[in-house]
Parts: sequence; C-alpha cells; structure tokens
Amino acid sequence: LGRQTGFILQVKPFESSQSGAKLQKVDIQINVEGVTIVDYKTKTVLHRYPLQKISFCADDKQDKRIFSFIAKSQSDPEKHECYVFLSDKMAEQITLTVGEAFDLAYKRYLDKNRTSLENQKQVCILSI
Repeated sequence: LGRQTGFILQVKPFESSQSGAKLQKVDIQINVEGVTIVDYKTKTVLHRYPLQKISFCADDKQDKRIFSFIAKSQSDPEKHECYVFLSDKMAEQITLTVGEAFDLAYKRYLDKNRTSLENQKQVCILSI
C-alpha cells in the first residue's frame, strides 16, 4: 500500500486568513509506516508522522474536499497537532487509505509477534 495525493496545507490558520495569503501546496504520502507531508514544488519533507503517533483522522461530511488528522507533536510529546487539508479530490478516499494503512500495519504487527511467539514456544520445548 502506498498512495500519494496532492493537497493544499493550511499550516497556520491565522496567516492564511489574512487577505491575499496563499495556502501551501503539498503532497501527502500514506503507507504502513505513516503519513508524510511533502512540499509540492521542492519535494522537501515538511512533516513525517508514524502511524502510532496519529490518534484521529477524518474527512468533512459537508465539504467533501476537507481531510484532517491529529497527531502527537514531534517537538513536545505533551501536545497534539491538528492538520487540515483542502484537497482537489474526494477526502473520504484519503481517510479510507489511512484506515487501510492502519489495518495493514496492525496485521504486520500481529504476524511479527505471532512468529516471535512461535519461536519462543520452540525454544521452551527444546529446553525441556
């Protein structure tokens, strides 16, 4: 699973609410590792959030272009940050993609731990 979608990132609402302020165009990359926000023009990584740092993800049911997620702050673990994106595509698809990434990451986690448990059982049997 891996998907990249073009977005406009509203980094600081008080700046973009000023007349004439332009929203920053970004790409969002979604995979089982997490969500990465990349500058559209320079391809510079602006933010990277592992899935385990993301606590909430939603699309706006009234305005089908709005997607958002909340994640633990990278600079202050006591705080959370909310990112809101205005997409040229259906935001519901992006939300579903993030959900799929969570599902696949969880399955990968279970498979890894199942293998580890089976190996531990074999070690226990061999040591008896």
